[in-house]
Amino acid sequence: MSENKELTNILIMADYQAPKSGNFLASQLELGIRVRELGYTVVYAFPDNHEGGYSWEKWLKENGFDVYLIDCFENDNHKLMALKKIVVDYNIGIIHSQFGFLTQLLRKRHKELGKVKILFHDRMDFNETQNQTKQHLKTMGKAFVYRFNGVYNICVMEKKNKYYWPMGSDRHWYVPNGLSLKRAERDELSREDRRKEIGIMEDEKLMLFLGWDLNRKGLDIALRGTEICRQKGIRVKLGVIGAGIGEPSERARSFLMEKGLDPFSEAIIYMHNYEDIFALNRAVDGYLSSSRSEAFSNGILEAISQKSPVVVSDIVGTSWAWEYDNCYVYEVENAERCALAIEKALKNGRCSGNYERILTEYGVDVWCKRIIEIYKVINSKM
Repeated sequence: MSENKELTNILIMADYQAPKSGNFLASQLELGIRVRELGYTVVYAFPDNHEGGYSWEKWLKENGFDVYLIDCFENDNHKLMALKKIVVDYNIGIIHSQFGFLTQLLRKRHKELGKVKILFHDRMDFNETQNQTKQHLKTMGKAFVYRFNGVYNICVMEKKNKYYWPMGSDRHWYVPNGLSLKRAERDELSREDRRKEIGIMEDEKLMLFLGWDLNRKGLDIALRGTEICRQKGIRVKLGVIGAGIGEPSERARSFLMEKGLDPFSEAIIYMHNYEDIFALNRAVDGYLSSSRSEAFSNGILEAISQKSPVVVSDIVGTSWAWEYDNCYVYEVENAERCALAIEKALKNGRCSGNYERILTEYGVDVWCKRIIEIYKVINSKM
């Protein structure tokens, strides 16, 4: 790697195994394209799912990128050999690891890969069920270890990034997620036909809810809030993605029953995953984020970009969205207040508001530029 090069070849890797590409994959693709336009190579790596790969893997390859799947069931030596081959074959200068993919291995043994530099990307909030002070101290301890091992860090949450201060200001950065519109394909169905497909009557409203981590995302609060609205005569249903298709998954049944709720409530619809989440946001009547903890929500970004009203809990991770005209905030854990916010959002309906600011402040162009600037800083260090 030449010392006078402004940038270098990049290996982007992530513990991402979702069935759909999501905003994450779309933003990573756009980042790769921009780095390539500067004259450098980008390669991607993900865990091997032992099911023949991922549907979105083809998307990356169609855009001219090489994708590698690493078998995480193998021992560390085998995984390190797989990484080293990629580093050598593509003359990689920076490994950008996200969602904790092989972070322990990279932290401890990255020097065995040569002069490659390591950048971790922390996309998670603190755990809402654990002691916050202990988590803060643990993050600071991790920062000391990172500095000692010569690695760098990006955090999507400003609050959490502050606890990485032991790394030094030139080794860690706060960068919120960026919204990619690459998946905003033209929907084949009209709004009315899409709603019929979902099972929504003409006189009904639908609030969209995304949540695979059901407790952290607050599915119980979302359902309670929706049921309270229905008790007041508001014909609204909660459309949930991530808790079963057509009927609740075993995980969702157990969770809701433990919370004293009926998983087969008429207030809830268990929806399948949608690749074109933008078309889905245009078909629903609002987006509900009832999270107990959140780092930075791509779902809120996508909803606001389609002029959809959003209802959010008043946690730090959603505070960036509160200033948007079509955002309705309620007290976290408070189902009654959640219901009132849903009622207000549905009454006011879809509106332009100041949604165009989303692309100015959180568009993928802004995000890619910031990440590439960080790459350059890292590459300039000896």
